[in-house]
Amino acid sequence: MAVDLTLVDLVTGTEVPMGTAFDNFTAAAHTANATGRVRRYRQILVRTMEEEGFTNYDQEWWHFSYPLDGAVPFDRPIR
Repeated sequence: MAVDLTLVDLVTGTEVPMGTAFDNFTAAAHTANATGRVRRYRQILVRTMEEEGFTNYDQEWWHFSYPLDGAVPFDRPIR
């Protein structure tokens, strides 16, 4: 199973700055490629998700996977 997500400021209801938009496939979107406040937010997101058993795809700060027993992967060639 996979999920894409971000952090939201609960007071304002707005997304916090994460450095890039979703589905930005440049090096800037790699989880470790951030500085300052953006880096801190990405670290919070990764740590929180890892505590719940998710694994971050390090080239997309927003993308996390969760292992499910017996899951059938969908990454198959389609003919």
